[in-house]
Amino acid sequence: MLKENFHNQGRYDWEDEAYVEFKKIDTNLLLAKEGETGAIRKAWNIIKYKILKILYRIGKNGTDPISVFLSMISLLNKMFLLIQILLVYYLIKLKGDVK
Repeated sequence: MLKENFHNQGRYDWEDEAYVEFKKIDTNLLLAKEGETGAIRKAWNIIKYKILKILYRIGKNGTDPISVFLSMISLLNKMFLLIQILLVYYLIKLKGDVK
Protein backbone atom coordinates (compact mmCIF):
# COMPACT_ATOMS: atom_id res chain seq x y z
CA MET A 1 0.00 0.00 0.00
CA LEU A 2 2.85 2.38 0.85
CA LYS A 3 4.46 1.54 -2.49
CA GLU A 4 1.27 2.50 -4.32
CA ASN A 5 1.07 5.81 -2.45
CA PHE A 6 4.61 6.71 -3.51
CA HIS A 7 3.75 5.74 -7.09
CA ASN A 8 0.65 7.93 -7.09
CA GLN A 9 2.67 10.87 -5.73
CA GLY A 10 5.35 10.42 -8.40
CA ARG A 11 8.10 9.52 -5.92
CA TYR A 12 9.40 6.56 -7.87
CA ASP A 13 12.71 6.24 -5.99
CA TRP A 14 10.82 5.97 -2.72
CA GLU A 15 8.46 3.47 -4.34
CA ASP A 16 11.44 1.26 -5.25
CA GLU A 17 12.88 1.51 -1.74
CA ALA A 18 9.50 0.67 -0.19
CA TYR A 19 9.20 -2.40 -2.41
CA VAL A 20 12.70 -3.61 -1.57
CA GLU A 21 12.05 -3.13 2.15
CA PHE A 22 8.73 -4.96 1.84
CA LYS A 23 10.43 -7.94 0.19
CA LYS A 24 13.11 -8.03 2.91
CA ILE A 25 10.49 -8.06 5.65
CA ASP A 26 8.43 -10.64 3.76
CA THR A 27 11.46 -12.93 3.45
CA ASN A 28 12.31 -12.57 7.14
CA LEU A 29 8.71 -13.37 8.07
CA LEU A 30 8.72 -16.41 5.81
CA LEU A 31 11.91 -17.68 7.44
CA ALA A 32 10.51 -17.09 10.94
CA LYS A 33 7.27 -18.94 10.15
CA GLU A 34 8.90 -21.92 8.50
CA GLY A 35 11.84 -22.08 10.90
CA GLU A 36 9.72 -23.85 13.49
CA THR A 37 9.51 -27.15 11.56
CA GLY A 38 11.98 -30.09 11.35
CA ALA A 39 15.75 -29.87 10.98
CA ILE A 40 15.90 -30.66 7.25
CA ARG A 41 13.12 -28.20 6.45
CA LYS A 42 14.85 -25.57 8.60
CA ALA A 43 18.15 -26.08 6.75
CA TRP A 44 16.36 -25.79 3.39
CA ASN A 45 14.63 -22.58 4.51
CA ILE A 46 17.95 -21.06 5.58
CA ILE A 47 19.49 -21.89 2.18
CA LYS A 48 16.45 -20.45 0.41
CA TYR A 49 16.65 -17.33 2.59
CA LYS A 50 20.35 -16.81 1.80
CA ILE A 51 19.72 -17.16 -1.95
CA LEU A 52 16.85 -14.66 -1.82
CA LYS A 53 18.99 -12.26 0.21
CA ILE A 54 21.77 -12.43 -2.39
CA LEU A 55 19.29 -11.85 -5.20
CA TYR A 56 17.77 -8.87 -3.42
CA ARG A 57 21.18 -7.39 -2.76
CA ILE A 58 22.31 -7.86 -6.36
CA GLY A 59 19.35 -6.48 -8.22
CA LYS A 60 17.21 -4.85 -5.55
CA ASN A 61 14.29 -6.81 -7.04
CA GLY A 62 14.82 -5.32 -10.47
CA THR A 63 14.64 -1.72 -9.30
CA ASP A 64 18.28 -0.86 -9.99
CA PRO A 65 19.04 -1.32 -13.71
CA ILE A 66 22.81 -1.00 -13.34
CA SER A 67 22.94 -3.74 -10.70
CA VAL A 68 20.75 -5.99 -12.84
CA PHE A 69 22.95 -5.38 -15.90
CA LEU A 70 26.17 -6.10 -13.99
CA SER A 71 24.61 -9.25 -12.53
CA MET A 72 23.69 -10.46 -16.00
CA ILE A 73 27.21 -9.81 -17.30
CA SER A 74 28.67 -11.66 -14.32
CA LEU A 75 26.35 -14.61 -14.88
CA LEU A 76 27.22 -14.76 -18.58
CA ASN A 77 30.94 -14.75 -17.75
CA LYS A 78 30.47 -17.63 -15.32
CA MET A 79 28.45 -19.60 -17.86
CA PHE A 80 31.11 -18.99 -20.52
CA LEU A 81 33.82 -20.21 -18.12
CA LEU A 82 31.81 -23.33 -17.29
CA ILE A 83 31.30 -24.12 -20.98
CA GLN A 84 35.02 -23.71 -21.63
CA ILE A 85 35.90 -26.01 -18.73
CA LEU A 86 33.46 -28.65 -19.97
CA LEU A 87 34.78 -28.34 -23.51
CA VAL A 88 38.39 -28.79 -22.39
CA TYR A 89 37.38 -31.76 -20.24
CA TYR A 90 35.55 -33.32 -23.18
CA LEU A 91 38.52 -32.78 -25.53
CA ILE A 92 40.95 -34.31 -23.02
CA LYS A 93 38.65 -37.28 -22.55
CA LEU A 94 38.19 -37.66 -26.31
CA LYS A 95 41.97 -37.56 -26.86
CA GLY A 96 42.40 -40.35 -24.32
CA ASP A 97 39.82 -42.52 -26.10
CA VAL A 98 41.58 -42.26 -29.48
CA LYS A 99 44.60 -44.35 -28.37
